[in-house]
Order: sequence, then C-alpha cells, then structure tokens
Amino acid sequence: MRREDDIKEKIIPHRAYRIIKLDKFELIGSFTVIFLIFMVVISFFPYILENGIGYCKQFLDTIYVDAVFDISRKDLFVFSIPYIETYGKYPTIDFAILTLIVSLVLSIIFFKTKYLKNIFLTLSVLTFINALSALYFILFAEYFPYSLPTFSYLFISTAVINWIVLMFVFGLLVSPLPTNILLKIFVYLLISLSVIVLGFLKYLLVIIVVKEYSFIFMPVLFLGFGIIVDYIYAVMFYGYFMSFITKSLLKKREEWRWVE
Repeated sequence: MRREDDIKEKIIPHRAYRIIKLDKFELIGSFTVIFLIFMVVISFFPYILENGIGYCKQFLDTIYVDAVFDISRKDLFVFSIPYIETYGKYPTIDFAILTLIVSLVLSIIFFKTKYLKNIFLTLSVLTFINALSALYFILFAEYFPYSLPTFSYLFISTAVINWIVLMFVFGLLVSPLPTNILLKIFVYLLISLSVIVLGFLKYLLVIIVVKEYSFIFMPVLFLGFGIIVDYIYAVMFYGYFMSFITKSLLKKREEWRWVE
C-alpha cells in the first residue's frame, strides 16, 4: 500500500487543502513598510485636501461664469476640512412629478430585468430611492433641512473618513500576500490614489448635479456615488492583483503546504 505522501505527490493540489507559506520576518517587514506609507499619506492629507478642493473650485468657476463659489472650512478630528459653498436648486413641482413617474417606471423595469441581476437590482433600489425623494419634494419641500454647503461638507467629510479607513484596511489585506514588496507598494498606492482622485471627481459631480438639476437627486448621489463606490473599485483593483498572484503561485508548488 502506498504511503500517503507518495499519493499526494501525484495529485494536483486543490485550493481547499493548501496554505501559503509565509515568512514571519517578511510579513513584519511588509506590514511595517505599508504602515509607514499609510502614515506619510495621512500626514499629507491637509495638502491633498486643499489642492483637491482648489482644483474643483477652479473647474466650477470655469463652467459657471456667473456663479459664486467659496471655500469654507470646518474641523474634523485633527483635520481642517475645506469644502465648496454655493447655492443649490429646488425642484419645481412639475419636475418633481416627472421625476417621480420616471423613477418608478425605471425601478420596475430594472427590477424585472433578468440579465446582470445584481447590477439591475442595485439600479432598481437607487431609482426607487429617487422616487421617494421626488415624493418628498412634492409633499414637504418647505421642510427640506439641507443646503448645498451643508451637503457639500457632509459629502467630503465622509469621503475623507472613508479614505482613511479604506487605506488602512487594504494595507492590512495587501501586506501578507506572498509577492514582491515593490508590487505590494505599487498596488497599495494605486488603490489609495484612485480612491482619492475619483473621490474628488465624484465630489464635482455632486456639486454640479445639485446645482444644475436640484436637491431632488441628493439621496441618490450620497448613496449611489458616495463611500460604497469607493469600495467597489478598490476591491476591483485588489481582485485583479489577487488573480495575478494566484496564477503565478499555481506554478510554484513549493510555495504551498498541505493542510494537516
């Protein structure tokens, strides 16, 4: 009868029975380097925020010649958060009714769609939320508690908190992966920079939509283009990275050990 080890040598390892061999010193080194990068980026956050909001204001000044955009600041923990102040737009009753009808119809269509079910279910929920927002402005527009400056600060402050959390979490996820430290740093910086840059672009979108089309889209903008989206493309980059590492490791059986 063959020994168990001899039999295993003739079987292609399945991922359910494999564990990555991790070197403790390499693991500690990776965590240390990624954490230091995290702290450096955090220390530059005031500079990043000032310049990011400044560029957003310059862009808005270019496309809205007659409008006035000011930059105000509020303290959040150890940061002074700059945000753009300007006037928003309330929807007319006709626009609110039209938005209610269109949103409900789209919500039903998206819900009934059989293809790409996850995507269309998400769109169905967002359009239904937009319908509720339209209904609110039809019935209770005079009680609406927010202004564009208030929403502007809310959006950018939650974005900043989310950037910090996301950079910390993905630092923990990237550090232990069995690959070159330079590749880890590249992927970590790619995720961090993409979240910040796209965050400012989303912020611009929010300001333009609320100013141009009204407060009626505020809930959808906050939920559909807020912190949830950051995790979607951060996980996308991380997933591509993991796929690349997995393909390379499958060719290196010495990197794995059997589960006992």
